[in-house]
Amino acid sequence: MSFRNRQYCVAATPAPRPETVVDLYTQVLEAPPFSQLANAQAYFIGKNPDKPQALVFARRLANDPEPAMRWAGAAALAKLHIDGLREAERSLRLLVEDPHSQVRKAVAHELRFESSPETGRILQAIAKDPSPMVREAAGPVDKRHTKSWFHHYCRQH
Repeated sequence: MSFRNRQYCVAATPAPRPETVVDLYTQVLEAPPFSQLANAQAYFIGKNPDKPQALVFARRLANDPEPAMRWAGAAALAKLHIDGLREAERSLRLLVEDPHSQVRKAVAHELRFESSPETGRILQAIAKDPSPMVREAAGPVDKRHTKSWFHHYCRQH
């Protein structure tokens, strides 16, 4: 059989629409509690280019009465904070005082490698947490997170 005389039918399919923050928020609500899927969807809420809308939905997660949703909100707010959205810091400070240790651990885990002065203040508050699991998730909090160290570093470089 020859391919020379064959007729081809090309059907154009529309490109899938990009996921919005609302789609990701819905997927977090539908995901199993404390799952990697919920954490990944929350991370992508924080990574979304529409930062003001992402902040609204991350705060909705952080203010939810269910600890699993606040845990996911910690991932979204941490990503927003790391990307430079300083409005997320206030919500992260509230999550550091959350009654559920998994939520506090999520904040510590997400921010453990960030070295900005604002993050340092949050990690220093976590270092005083009564739960050893939470303190361990933050890693060692040392003078690299203090403002004076930051200014000293900037003067040298």
